[in-house]
Amino acid sequence: MASDSIIKSIDLSEKKHFTLDGIPYLNGKVAVVQEGNFGIGYIARREICQKKRPR
Repeated sequence: MASDSIIKSIDLSEKKHFTLDGIPYLNGKVAVVQEGNFGIGYIARREICQKKRPR
């Protein structure tokens, strides 16, 4: 079956790590964050708003 080959091709051994440094400079851009007052949306909104221009 085609779906079996797709599932087998996923490599779960590589763990991807997200860091806040990976957020690009977004000055002048519009970001829509749902649920920006609670949980992960709150953290995302806070970090995006605090991002400063790289020097």
